[in-house]
Amino acid sequence: LIGSSIPRKVRPNVRWLRTSLGLSPEQVAKVISAQPGLLSFSVGANLAPKAAFLGSRLGLSLSQVGAMVAAFPPLLTLSTEHNLEPKLSVLLDEAGVPPSTLVRSPQLLGYSLEGRIVPRCAALMAEGLFNGRGLAGILAPTDAVFEERFGVIVEVDLEEWDEDEDE
Repeated sequence: LIGSSIPRKVRPNVRWLRTSLGLSPEQVAKVISAQPGLLSFSVGANLAPKAAFLGSRLGLSLSQVGAMVAAFPPLLTLSTEHNLEPKLSVLLDEAGVPPSTLVRSPQLLGYSLEGRIVPRCAALMAEGLFNGRGLAGILAPTDAVFEERFGVIVEVDLEEWDEDEDE
């Protein structure tokens, strides 16, 4: 960020946040203070394609994606290929979570797929307790609160994941 050119990098990124995502000056300030590195990202190669992907995958306009970014500034720092697409595939396609849930609570996309999303959703599905709704109440609590609330113990098999990564 320190080496970023103000006229060639910083201003275009702020302009894009304002015009393409429809963020107010206050929202831009909040997003940049939370994620200053966004000012060094390429709009054409990173930010715009990521926003377009989210809009397409969730059925949103760019201004609706902007509202998600304003609510959860790290959203635009997540890798589309390695983070967002796998999470959206599991949540939307496999677990049946409605896109509106993620629009209202974009911070849910910040949770670990392997460490929290899959183990908790799978444990509740196995018990017939998951219907795609109430995702914040499923992902946000600590493990102890989750287990107490749902009466389900989530076990994470890290060895299985390590084997999958070796393939």
